[in-house]
Amino acid sequence: MPVRSVKSRLLAVALCAVISLGLVFGSAGCGRIQNAAQQAKSMNDLKLIGIWYHNYHEATNKGPEKAEDLKGYAGEDPKVFQALVDGKFVFIYGVKLADMTAGMSKTVLAYEAEAPTKGGAVLFGDGSVRRLSAQEFQGATKAQKAAR
Repeated sequence: MPVRSVKSRLLAVALCAVISLGLVFGSAGCGRIQNAAQQAKSMNDLKLIGIWYHNYHEATNKGPEKAEDLKGYAGEDPKVFQALVDGKFVFIYGVKLADMTAGMSKTVLAYEAEAPTKGGAVLFGDGSVRRLSAQEFQGATKAQKAAR
């Protein structure tokens, strides 16, 4: 077995350290990419729910009272509808467009379930979706069913 010099041993140790760091930071980068993809999917799912809401409202002149009311509009993606039913998204039911007195672009209509505590994607009455921090979410105007 050949005897290695101190230089070659140090070089081998340094090379192993560089490879290890690359693996650690490389996998962290993959996690960030997966997280960004999940965030984009949640935002797109909420946009779809917003379209269902507006289609339902246009057809009935009222807001849906329950998830089942939107089922007929969910043919495009039953998985998103199931996520709504399962509670991944929280929808504020029974709200008409006219009930959004602070303005549709400033009124929260639906959101990721974790948005109040961790921040997340939020659907506004005008159909736009933005990411809000938990603090921003707490200060945002939430849709409310008007007393009738």
